[in-house]
Amino acid sequence: MQFITQRNQAFCGVASMVMVLNALSVPAPESPEFAPARFLTQENFFDSERTRQVITPETERGGHISPIAAYNEESDRLLILDVSRYKYPPVWVKTEELWQAMATVDSVSGKTRGFVLVSRE
Repeated sequence: MQFITQRNQAFCGVASMVMVLNALSVPAPESPEFAPARFLTQENFFDSERTRQVITPETERGGHISPIAAYNEESDRLLILDVSRYKYPPVWVKTEELWQAMATVDSVSGKTRGFVLVSRE
């Protein structure tokens, strides 16, 4: 239900976080297009000063991020719901192959790509 496409080429991380935070029912700011409901969008994601302390919408970075939606233990594969869905459809990938892809070095930061773990706790 929360699956969205990134708004522009630089917002893969923003779209991914919006999807995850809305799925977890994290309190969101008012959004005029959904009023009176509160809903996190790519447009209001940066309304929080705490968010802007981490990153601003003007910062563009290298790499790509999309959420993992499911794990199939029998095949040891993960379902990636790519937020760049105008280019990439959802895909099941082998856990080891995804791990190796995340271990590559990002050309902008010079660090390995890694992952973000989000939980309610």
